[in-house]
Amino acid sequence: MRRTAMVVVLAAWATGCGERQGVRNGPLIENPAPRVARRQPVGAPKPVGSLVALEHQDPGPVDHLARVRGLEESGDLDAALAEARRAAFDRPRELAPVREAARLARLSGDSTGEKAALVALAKLRPTDARPPLRLARLLLEEGEARGALFEATIALHRDPELAEAYHLRARAELRLGMSEEAVRDFESAVILEPRHAHAFNNLGYALLLSGNPEAAIAPLERAAELAPHLAFVRNNLGLALERAGLLDQAREQLDAALALSPGHPKATSNLERVIEAIGSGEVLELPAEPSRGDQPSECAHNP
Repeated sequence: MRRTAMVVVLAAWATGCGERQGVRNGPLIENPAPRVARRQPVGAPKPVGSLVALEHQDPGPVDHLARVRGLEESGDLDAALAEARRAAFDRPRELAPVREAARLARLSGDSTGEKAALVALAKLRPTDARPPLRLARLLLEEGEARGALFEATIALHRDPELAEAYHLRARAELRLGMSEEAVRDFESAVILEPRHAHAFNNLGYALLLSGNPEAAIAPLERAAELAPHLAFVRNNLGLALERAGLLDQAREQLDAALALSPGHPKATSNLERVIEAIGSGEVLELPAEPSRGDQPSECAHNP
């Protein structure tokens, strides 16, 4: 159903004839109508790129894809994207025009157009995990956690060894309150990619949210080893150490977080609480302030 919802919204982009008005950053539909199958004329090309194709009529043979490079080099990305979409209309079974449309939409910041092209790419390449992986990231960035979970799961069906698909699915699960599932997927991500600092941080973050600070310490220490420049990792490690009762070590990590990012609001409030706890000899039960590591860390090549 999530893919159906996306198709409904992206159809508006496809009918815009290259002028991306109104729907560029529009929300996805949460409760789409049921999919209605449409019978295609006998011999008609399969409309794989129908959400990308820009209908047009040429007076003679035109290689629209050949025009793309010159327009891109001149800086006219919108015109280059329109040519790629015209090529998709002329060559509906071919991969190259749709791939170019996805690339150009991304370069021009047109997330709706990129999603349309990625949906088409996913259909043209049913074993390629990269289009749904990229779709999952886009949807997560736009706050569509359920759609991101769906697309990340598709990516994993296509490539069960894809660490970033586990990472993105876990981030979506965490936003949906599925903490146990998120922990399992973060664990899968770090097993498959042992140097994935953001996945280690997010595993520790999920364990903190689950009320298990002792278990959070090890992955957060690993994240700090892999990315010693990230203040939010130090903040999370400091918080885990605090909750485990290791106040002096917690203070050390929170001091490090503030040295990396002076004025970091969460580290500042956490450090104030730890200092007060050290002075009083007990851990204060005040609100915790972990930091989610949502910075991009894509492992797969983009389509």
